[in-house]
Amino acid sequence: MDAVTLSNDEINSLAGSGFVAVRVNTDQREGLTRRFSIRDLPALVFLSSTGLEILRMPNDYTNSVQKVLSKMQAARKAAAESDQREATLRKAIATNPRSGSARRELALLLRKGRRYADARVQFLAAYQRLKRYGLNAGPDQMLAEVAYIDLKLRHLRQARETAALLLSEFPRSGHRAQMVYYQGLAVYYSETDRAPAVALWKKVIADFPRSPWSTRARRMIAKASTPKK
Repeated sequence: MDAVTLSNDEINSLAGSGFVAVRVNTDQREGLTRRFSIRDLPALVFLSSTGLEILRMPNDYTNSVQKVLSKMQAARKAAAESDQREATLRKAIATNPRSGSARRELALLLRKGRRYADARVQFLAAYQRLKRYGLNAGPDQMLAEVAYIDLKLRHLRQARETAALLLSEFPRSGHRAQMVYYQGLAVYYSETDRAPAVALWKKVIADFPRSPWSTRARRMIAKASTPKK
């Protein structure tokens, strides 16, 4: 990549106009590696001016000058659209703080762009407003999103608490299997004893046999049976 694309004059010229190039050592920045789900190297990720991921390139494309140029041009357009959308939603929230729909849309935009901490704030605010104004449709979905983000950020205690809150407040929620599965993940990643996590995943399988979360639970049970290296 260094020898072909990063040394190309046309790419460097475009990079100097509206882009800020940052090279990250994934061994030293494990948090960023996890946040952006970097599995293969090299990885080329494009962010908006507010830090939302908007595009990325497969690592096998990074040695093609034309493909990198095309992706950079697409990223510039996508970044402008993303910035405008975020600004519009924030203005709508400022104008009408009771607008749960604007908060949900903003939270989804932030989560999609991997700004997880900010997305969590918005999902939690949307949950609180939906609940405060007696709206039954949606608050459990907001809590499910919060629990997902807690796991992504490795806030494992918070993930367990959020999942437990959803299960307590919404006993008929369609997210129950997901929350029990998440509780198992939080236990798995935070405790050396795998038995409690396996017990939670077995509960998912027993209580929600047709749920796709049962399939995931079976996979995790198989993984948990493999000795840690």
